[in-house]
Amino acid sequence: TLLVVDNLGAVLFQRGDLVGARAAYTGALAAQRRLLGPEHPEVARLESHLAEVLIAEGDPAGALPRLESACRTLETRHGADPLDMLVPLKAL
Repeated sequence: TLLVVDNLGAVLFQRGDLVGARAAYTGALAAQRRLLGPEHPEVARLESHLAEVLIAEGDPAGALPRLESACRTLETRHGADPLDMLVPLKAL
């Protein structure tokens, strides 16, 4: 179910429905955080997707802590592997 909500967020974002995308990603992020813990790579991935929505909404200041958190999580889990860091760093 969370994968579907995550995919819904992606589709809404692509269609320009930023409010809907933010709601979908926020809900999926909260659920993933509860299920997997805050330091899981899937949580970091959702953080970076939500940050992209915030940037598109004109809120880079709101996006920055989410991207920094995603980078820290991925670096802690996988080291500074450029492939794992690609998504959050792209948004920075």
